[in-house]
Amino acid sequence: MTGRPAKEPIRVYAGLHESRDLERTAEAVVDELYRTGAFDRSVLVVMMPAGEGWIPEWHPSSVEFLTGGDSAIASMQYTYLPSALAYYTDKETAGKAARILFDKVEAEVRRQPADGRPKLYIGGESLGAYGGQAVFADKDDLLDRVDGAVWTGTPRESPLWQELTAQRRDGSPEIAPVVDDGRHIRFVTERQNAVNDFYGRPFGMWEAPRVAFAQNPTDPIVWWSWDLLWNEPDWLRERASRKVTSAMRWVPWVTFWQIASDMPRSVRVPGGEGHRYQEDLVPLWAGVLGQDPMADYSKIQRAMREDYRVF
Repeated sequence: MTGRPAKEPIRVYAGLHESRDLERTAEAVVDELYRTGAFDRSVLVVMMPAGEGWIPEWHPSSVEFLTGGDSAIASMQYTYLPSALAYYTDKETAGKAARILFDKVEAEVRRQPADGRPKLYIGGESLGAYGGQAVFADKDDLLDRVDGAVWTGTPRESPLWQELTAQRRDGSPEIAPVVDDGRHIRFVTERQNAVNDFYGRPFGMWEAPRVAFAQNPTDPIVWWSWDLLWNEPDWLRERASRKVTSAMRWVPWVTFWQIASDMPRSVRVPGGEGHRYQEDLVPLWAGVLGQDPMADYSKIQRAMREDYRVF
């Protein structure tokens, strides 16, 4: 599909098992990375799953197509619960599992020869994004430890998301914050936000390490939070997105339940709306990998639809 020679991509995954804890599960992943030769690939991605161990197919497939298969994906299961239930009852386990797995994989990457080690990335969606972001103490820690990241549909209660959103440039809306003029970190509500801010003003060069947060203005999983009960959020006060109806008004208690009731239905909408990010992931991963996020990737996207039936 890319017109270039390709390798068979590597995927390593360890499920929960009563005979091992999270530490031993992560060790099983590392052992399998060595067995499969994953540390000889050019790109290694720690991909944290959402509930039940589920990973949206378009995350790993985007990396694999864009690298011609010269990649490895590492992941592990940390809960049997569906994502929503796990988030409300035990979301801290997602962060704990992510820290354990990433720390072990990172340590092994650092042990490889400097001129031959893979670049290290992290990604995930929803609870997987929440867990992956919990690996890092703050923005500087993130940029020091990864070559890039792609997170989609981050729950609003993620501390890293909150830190970055609070640091946004004056005049940039909460749905599309501009942090450090987009030098390393970019929030994407639609594809062109990979190169322009929300109002169309171009960013400069996207410097490595590159980090993308994809968040649809209509994704209730991003915009729901407990303080909606008593506080009007900036994203609703700003009314920056044309996708959110102008008829919507914040009402104490009412808005909280309106958005909460949208959450179960947010995955049954077209791509680019609600909690559906598949159409954006090829160009987003392209940008984070150092390729052109605005190039025509329709051929790859079409092949992925046909092969994986993700729509």
